[in-house]
Amino acid sequence: MSVAALVLSTLALAATPERFAVIVGVNTPISEGVSELAFADDDAVLTERLLRGAGIDTALFVHLDDDSKTLFAKAPIRAEPKRDAVLGAFDRAFEGLARAKAEGRPTELYFFYSGHGDVEDGEGFVALADGRLSRTDLFEQILARSPADKNHVVIDACRSYFLVFPKGPGGRRAPHSLDVMSPDQFPNTGFVLSTSSDRDSHEWSRFRAGVFSHEVRSALYGGADIDRDGTISYAELGAFITVANGAIPNPRFRPDAIVRAPKVDDDARASAMFAWPASDRVRVDVPPEASLGHVYLEDAVGVRLADAHPSDGETLRLYAPASRPLFLRGVRVRREYAIEAESPLVLAMNDAQDATVSEKGAVHLAFRELFGKPVTAADVDAFAAQQRIEVTMPRADDAWTVRSVAPWVAGGGAVAGVGLWLGAAAVRSAAEDGTGAERERANSQVSAMQTGAVVGLSVAVVAAATWAVLELLEE
Repeated sequence: MSVAALVLSTLALAATPERFAVIVGVNTPISEGVSELAFADDDAVLTERLLRGAGIDTALFVHLDDDSKTLFAKAPIRAEPKRDAVLGAFDRAFEGLARAKAEGRPTELYFFYSGHGDVEDGEGFVALADGRLSRTDLFEQILARSPADKNHVVIDACRSYFLVFPKGPGGRRAPHSLDVMSPDQFPNTGFVLSTSSDRDSHEWSRFRAGVFSHEVRSALYGGADIDRDGTISYAELGAFITVANGAIPNPRFRPDAIVRAPKVDDDARASAMFAWPASDRVRVDVPPEASLGHVYLEDAVGVRLADAHPSDGETLRLYAPASRPLFLRGVRVRREYAIEAESPLVLAMNDAQDATVSEKGAVHLAFRELFGKPVTAADVDAFAAQQRIEVTMPRADDAWTVRSVAPWVAGGGAVAGVGLWLGAAAVRSAAEDGTGAERERANSQVSAMQTGAVVGLSVAVVAAATWAVLELLEE
């Protein structure tokens, strides 16, 4: 090898990022009264497949149910999703990341979780097979110890908001904010969370996945790659999820996600969340003349890998997994492309054929509108602009707010007012048979007590009205 070739090879190696990922899926809840999930294990396996296909060093922790064992018999499961095993995987990742940094290479750490989330004593947590992983664990055991240049945390779980953000006063979440508990604590970390409040996440049998996890994978497979550069920015990911969910009319079913770019990046459009290495790209380009509108990608056994909806006149670029054949099918146009070639390819209109399968009837009609609108560059710009809006996060222990104190003030004022008014009546009644001087003193006392009663009742009315207005504004 020539000196020039050796130099170029060395430079290329130094520029290649070292990326590690820990992926956890848990179907079984640890909180009472919570139903078991059906597809958190599938989500973990499918996410691991995507990341490994992009050249990331992955560690998968999941316990497959019987259906998934048959479907994903060859999944490279590291171990059961138990606390020591998961934290041990992070330790191994930290060692690899430290070695890469010593070689001068860029480094990234990914943490993907799908399963159950909840909050207790003001602190969020997610379920593991033998316990829980709390917000304190995430901050102290993972993010504070990570030597990576960038960390990316993706959580699909009920109340996932509270794994990162503190619980607000009165059992409510704090005002919608893109700041973590300590805004400058992890400026190199991006967060992608399925819920922005005390809400549930949803699964859908048509996807055989969590809706949010499927959206994230769809984005990373290329559905969100608006500029077709092989890199999915936080702005592209956020816009993709926002547009995909925007057409769902019922807010109860509409995912309310948070996508927050690392604070070290000023512009979410330039903040890379995920990239496909050039050497590993297996591109499938769908030019405008071959577009079927809203499409989804399936593998040979019918697992739905990704959904996408290119804009009119725009080329859709997907980064397909290595398995073949694959099928790209139209949702409303009953046509499909069979993908069997290994090299990058461009689909042509005359390659489409009649779909070999028909869409089953909807189980959850609300989700029929997912991906119903195409995502555009303008959507990415709009999402990036929202990332610049900063809202101060109240302290987690700051329980004495106007809304929380107002009911107590109203109650106290009412009790004081009624008590003083009744007391004034009693004083007047007792003085009726007294002397003129005694009645005069009683009248003076009654007047003062009635004035106090009016003040107390007025305070009660104002405090009650303030509380009611703040409650309405919060809702």
